[in-house]
Amino acid sequence: MHVRLQLLTQEDLVELAPLLQDPAVYGHGYVMHRRPSDADDALVVARSFLDQHGTVDGRGGGRTAYSVRLAATSPLGDAGTFVGSTSLWEADLHNERIHLGSTLYGRRWWGTQVNPEAKMLLLAHCFDECGYGRVKIQTDGAQRALASSHRPARCPAGGRDPSGHEARGRVLP
Repeated sequence: MHVRLQLLTQEDLVELAPLLQDPAVYGHGYVMHRRPSDADDALVVARSFLDQHGTVDGRGGGRTAYSVRLAATSPLGDAGTFVGSTSLWEADLHNERIHLGSTLYGRRWWGTQVNPEAKMLLLAHCFDECGYGRVKIQTDGAQRALASSHRPARCPAGGRDPSGHEARGRVLP
């Protein structure tokens, strides 16, 4: 594994803010927050990632945001490097479904193993540890083209890949 996930904290926001300032992040129009006007404003936008953090109510409200960091030193960077954030949203316990999204990575990690591995870790967490039956992952045309060669194995309800193996991975508390 190239990445590890942890709950997003106030301390992570200083590392998230510069990623939010990169104009390329907004180039495809799928980012769901406003573009910051300067470095101070980038911290304000970064703080919005925590606005609903930890308020998942099980009825479709709230958000759990995660920091995505490199797990080991590799050509992708040094171990512990903050590469972005991803979230679990819209948790619906009654219908056993949740939304994995609001993902943002620094440009350096686009098209690498980072996103598929982070998705697989969260899928394993949702299916195997939380007991969800469905996980929605939303994408757009620009992401689909890139994902055609960098996508995780399809993982149907029950947490198994097409070969029948259990999805592997762990989300750290």
